[in-house]
Amino acid sequence: MSPALALAAMLSVAEPGVTDGSRVPIDGPSEAVGVQPPGYTFIRTRWDGWTRRETAAEGLDRWATIATVVERVCSDPPPAWKPRWGSLGCVRGIVTIMRHESAFWRAVHEGKLRGPAGEVGLPQIHPVVLRSLGIDPERVVGIDAASTERSLRVAVELLGLARGLVEAHESAPDHWFGPAVGAYGSGSLGSHESPWVTARVATYGKTAARKPLPFRALVALEGT
Repeated sequence: MSPALALAAMLSVAEPGVTDGSRVPIDGPSEAVGVQPPGYTFIRTRWDGWTRRETAAEGLDRWATIATVVERVCSDPPPAWKPRWGSLGCVRGIVTIMRHESAFWRAVHEGKLRGPAGEVGLPQIHPVVLRSLGIDPERVVGIDAASTERSLRVAVELLGLARGLVEAHESAPDHWFGPAVGAYGSGSLGSHESPWVTARVATYGKTAARKPLPFRALVALEGT
């Protein structure tokens, strides 16, 4: 498996640089606007200072780093993700979770925007969970590869635990992702018919329809 597969999965469900939700800080107010992020509830409801929209090129370069980390984590996953499950489901699952939890926004990635209970990182992990694992929540935010990897390793560990829980209660489930992501998000089985789970299952399906990467994406991967 290569980072190209992970990046292709990301590009199958979102586009970098197309929403006001992913912002870059700038020096001074020229050509800038203040923005309240749409669609999510964060502790900080408004940005500090002035920002501009992250460009598609900037977003793609950052996404290439995320994809490289996804490939590394899913090729050598934490213990809860069993080897017999393979890496492809890991890639598609974690990309789906990031898409719904943070939409790959830069401000969430770098920790400037957080969930209502202080959830951090692209997969929006609860700080209580991180501390229970001996991890400082501040160490899983940041657009650098090391911080990104710490957050995604925890997310894959949690998804693996959820998948194991599903398998313990269902003999060889045909469609593991719905029950597993429901358990991942709620902490228990039985949420797989909820609308929020249905939306994630639909996104998981889209990650299978990967198209060849455009040249600019290949260049971005070469730079990671």
